[in-house]
Amino acid sequence: MKTFVLKIAAFFLMLVAGNVIYFFGYFKKFPSSIKTLSYFGSQESGKPNLILFGASNLVYNYDYEKLSATFDDFNVIANWEYEFRGFFPTASKLTALEQTAQDILIVTAPYNWYEEYKFLPLLNKANTTKISQKVIVNGLSYFPVLTVKSFFNISTSLNKDTSQIDDSTPVQLEFEAIPLAQYTPTYKDCWTNPEDKFTITSTTFDQQYLDRQYRWLRANFKGKIYFRFPAIRPNQYSINKKRIQYQEENFDFLNAFETAHFADSLWFDQWYHLNQCGRKVATERLINELRFLELVVGY
Repeated sequence: MKTFVLKIAAFFLMLVAGNVIYFFGYFKKFPSSIKTLSYFGSQESGKPNLILFGASNLVYNYDYEKLSATFDDFNVIANWEYEFRGFFPTASKLTALEQTAQDILIVTAPYNWYEEYKFLPLLNKANTTKISQKVIVNGLSYFPVLTVKSFFNISTSLNKDTSQIDDSTPVQLEFEAIPLAQYTPTYKDCWTNPEDKFTITSTTFDQQYLDRQYRWLRANFKGKIYFRFPAIRPNQYSINKKRIQYQEENFDFLNAFETAHFADSLWFDQWYHLNQCGRKVATERLINELRFLELVVGY
């Protein structure tokens, strides 16, 4: 019996050792940090920030010139990445910004970023281009199980030569005043894609994960944190109702889920993306929400 137990223990030790080797084998392929981080807006030293946090909805849905002109005592910044890159690589960019206690963060994340599978999706090389060892270590500190699980979801097709960056160069923050996508003729003409590409599906609800996301944001952001349901097309979604209810009851939302609906004519090419007419409506709604709650003093 003792010999059997020892064999089982040895087997599990070998399994753990193999997993550790696997983890660090991939870990060392990532650069120590990402050297260029991109945002919309601008950051002037000495001014507090009004930061929107999300995915490509921030590329299309807000008029940054109008927001900056309306709240001119603030740096209006969009902290974003494409939806497929996930919650944590995007959230980690917040730590690179110069923060003050007067800052305001508005989390308007895609609905599926509140699901675990979009925490750190290391599925292919496109996903890994915005991930560094620094991001991974931070993930291990706050989300150890999810971070390790992400590594074991790595596709075997992931190129072993993950892009390396010269770690001696300083991190550069790049700010684009207006997203280039907002200059396209179809966008400015308020065109709407006639194809059915607007359905959003997000059906799971993990209360502990939502709470841990918030704790991470609270630990890594100095100012006030608010949430906002991103744009959604009426009758073209399947989203967990209990999760929506829990979020509305436990986090500070600027809008209600019902007010995140936008008419069919206000949509552009796919889910989350409004056209210029929709951008005008979304921007006005955000301005009115901030004024109504008196979050931005003097406005």
